[in-house]
Amino acid sequence: MKKKVFLLVAFDISGVNDFIYTITSEGAYKQLRSRAFYVSIINEWLSDTLLDRCNLTRANLLFSSMGKTYFLLANTCENKEVISNLEKAFNEFLAKTYSLKLQVHFGMSEVSANDLQNNNMQDKYSGMFENIEQQIKNKKLSKGSGKILRMLNSEVPLDGRECSVCHSISNLERDTSKCYFCMKLEKFSNAIQQEENFVVNGQDGGLPLGFDKYLHALSNDGILTSNDITYTKNKFNIGSQPKTYLWIPDYSDLEKNEFNLYVERNWTDRGIKRLGALICGIDDLKWAMLAGFSEQNGGMFMSLSRSSTLMRRLNMFLQVYLNSFAKEMKLKGTFIHSNGGEIFILGAWDSLLDFAMEINKKFAEWTGKKMSVSMGLGIFSKKIPINVISEKTKLLYQVAKNNDGDSICLFDQNICYNLEDFTENVYGEKFSEVKEFFDNTNEKGSSFIYTLIDLLRNSTNKLSFARLVYCLAKVEERITDKTAFKKFSDKIVEWFNDPMEAMNLELALMIYVYKNRRENSRGK
Repeated sequence: MKKKVFLLVAFDISGVNDFIYTITSEGAYKQLRSRAFYVSIINEWLSDTLLDRCNLTRANLLFSSMGKTYFLLANTCENKEVISNLEKAFNEFLAKTYSLKLQVHFGMSEVSANDLQNNNMQDKYSGMFENIEQQIKNKKLSKGSGKILRMLNSEVPLDGRECSVCHSISNLERDTSKCYFCMKLEKFSNAIQQEENFVVNGQDGGLPLGFDKYLHALSNDGILTSNDITYTKNKFNIGSQPKTYLWIPDYSDLEKNEFNLYVERNWTDRGIKRLGALICGIDDLKWAMLAGFSEQNGGMFMSLSRSSTLMRRLNMFLQVYLNSFAKEMKLKGTFIHSNGGEIFILGAWDSLLDFAMEINKKFAEWTGKKMSVSMGLGIFSKKIPINVISEKTKLLYQVAKNNDGDSICLFDQNICYNLEDFTENVYGEKFSEVKEFFDNTNEKGSSFIYTLIDLLRNSTNKLSFARLVYCLAKVEERITDKTAFKKFSDKIVEWFNDPMEAMNLELALMIYVYKNRRENSRGK
């Protein structure tokens, strides 16, 4: 029981965000979901390859968390050699195909049966994972082996060109402006997003996965051989051929990934014409994995099996149930990528805001309020490149996480709220009051709202209160429903005198303006 007879192993695919989002050519948006799906397949294919070479099954795949996939293997020289050779060969394939945009790094820790059982000390238990994480971090500092670097340095751009999509100088196709992979992905995009079944075999023509294997879409009448490896997306399809079931959040209300339709807002004549981007992530995921059970009865419930179950269930929330929630709400949005306890969504900004509130509510129910999520919501014009959208939304998300988590940062880095506070005070009480008044009175102009916003921004100025009272008096003269206005104006005066409430009211007014402003056809 004390012997180190097991290997706790993990691998991490780095460069995923750059691979997915650093594309700038016309029509680049159409490749986003395809690239995200390809990364998911790479992860699953590498997992299956490792297990197959160790003569094991998916029972030895523990869970995926924080971008890493964990396995429990036997501590043998043969398995260590398999891991070393697999890491080296796969990185050479990635470098040859994608330069250094994608890399895989393995880490391993020798553990005993006692290390994996209940009654673990927290430091001892977490040490297994931290050892692996440190190995992976150290490998990331190196940009490849000497063989890989020599191979890349020997490459000469074809006629001085680079791929117009991913900017690679490797494997450029003649008579085109794209590389081999981008050409393949462009042809395969529709199948990736529409088909449910896929097969990996040695037949060229599909997407390359390394080791002379390729990914193909599989039609219902497709012919399989015993050597084919099959994957089914978001559907249990039990048959004679063994399958790996992929759970991928792939909801979209669009048919052809025309994300500019979210900006045009042809389903309504109201609302600012901007593209919304939402990142939602689970807070303290590492803590949950390493110490989630440590505070119960002196850590007697800390075990690998419980950590594995917890991580799998959390992944199910992001990868399965969000699809259902989006369908129920008829979300005007498209799921792009889910990785490491986070999900990235593009869509109509106001629909994403409502969906963010729903995610928070559902996750609280899912975890009994023991865990929380943080969110970053940005709005962008349709001319902004996707890599800039991704970076700025990620920054908003980081601001929310740094606000002790359980927060949302929206529109700007300076607008960050605890989710409960935002839900109840801003999007609940104040936005409801604002909406009820302006939707049901004859005060339809926006000048009153903009005047209120300006006064609220300067509420600490001694003259601002006098200006507010004067403004309310002038508006009251032209209001038909005096009772409704009296109720609304009393609330405004009450909130105005409290700096925090004034700030909350300002945001509620901004959201109302964003939701109801009518713009010309150019969306300026």
